Order: sequence, then structure tokens, then C-alpha cells
Amino acid sequence: MNSPTTSSAALHQRLLPLYFATFLQGVWLWVPVEKLFMNQIGFDAAAVGLMAAVYAAVPPLAEVPSGVLADRWSRRGVLVVASFAAMVSVLVGGLSTSVPMYFVSALFLGVYFAMRSGTVEAVVYDTVIEMSGSSEQYEKKVGRVRMIESAALVSSALAGGLLAEATSARLMYFLTIPFTALCRSWRCCDSGSRGCTRPTSRPACAITSRSPIKPSRGAVSCAR
Repeated sequence: MNSPTTSSAALHQRLLPLYFATFLQGVWLWVPVEKLFMNQIGFDAAAVGLMAAVYAAVPPLAEVPSGVLADRWSRRGVLVVASFAAMVSVLVGGLSTSVPMYFVSALFLGVYFAMRSGTVEAVVYDTVIEMSGSSEQYEKKVGRVRMIESAALVSSALAGGLLAEATSARLMYFLTIPFTALCRSWRCCDSGSRGCTRPTSRPACAITSRSPIKPSRGAVSCAR
């Protein structure tokens, strides 16, 4: 029988790819200069308000389909789809020269938010249960994921602002794409793990806040 120390070390090892992918996904160099870029391509106050409505409306509409996909198909697959949506969003955003085109970017970002919401927490929960047999370490491990997300967002915001000052706001979108593309190669568990293919139901999650520029989609409270 494995000791608690050995079990904890094995759990940490299994979650390392997820931690790595979480950091990559959180590197969004365009976030600190988005409003500046929006002004450059013709946004006014009314257009900014409409885009905020798009950000708020799309995730709830896609939330249920994403949950069904995660439960009946693959959580890892849903996260890969989320990364693809984020990559398309950033690419379209960087290519945008008009307000309607940037709205398309916002739609894909909303899909990303919906696909990712609750799925990462469910992956962590299932992995903790599988490796330790209880949910005792869940809060600690999901808290570490949130800490990594925050670290990536803060560091990339600082870097994005400095790089944009030396180059351009538009370039920050294109520089973000490689990080998002690398995130798609993440592996949360062994190829034969049940959690990667036919998972149990996701934890019940309640979205308590959302910022249109925050990749982590705001505060999420989960309960089993």
C-alpha cells in the first residue's frame, strides 16, 4: 500500500502537464492593450457595450452543450476544443481591421470560456479521486491551478504592455498564438485512464463573476 507521501507525489506528477498547459493558456499578451487596439480599429462606446454583451451572452448558451460533450465524450477533448477556439479568437482579433470582425473574435472567445468552464475543475477532481481515493486534496490542487492561471495572466499582462510599447498592440495578438497552440498538446492523464475518455459527471459549478478580459472566467465555486 502506498504511503500518503508517495501518493501525493504521484498525484502531483500526474497533474504537472495540466499545470504546464494552464500556464500556457494563461499567457494572453493582448489583454493589457485590448482597449487600445479596439480604439485603433474604430470602436466607440456603443460598440464596446455591444461587445461586452456578446462576451456575456455566448458562454451561457454554450455551457450546456460543452458539459454534455465533457461528460459523454472526453474532458481532455473539450479542453483541446477550448484551446482551438481561443487560438481562433486571438488570430481573428489580430487580423481585425473593423468592429464586426472583432465581434467574431469575441464570439470564439465566448466559446472558449464555455468549453473551459468547470472542465478543468472536473479533470482535477477525477484525477485526485483516482490517485488518492478521496477528494481531500481537491481544494489544494484546484487552488494551485488558479494560482498558476493568475501568475500567467499577471506576467503576460506586464510583458504584453512592455512589448506593445516597443512594437504594436496588434502584434501582441499574434505573439499569443504560439502559447495557445502549445497548450493543445497537453496531457492530463495516462492514455488508458478512464478520466480521459468516459468521465463521470462534472462537479457542480456556479459562476459567480466573469470579466470579459479574464481568461479564467472569474470566480468559480465547485461542490460535490
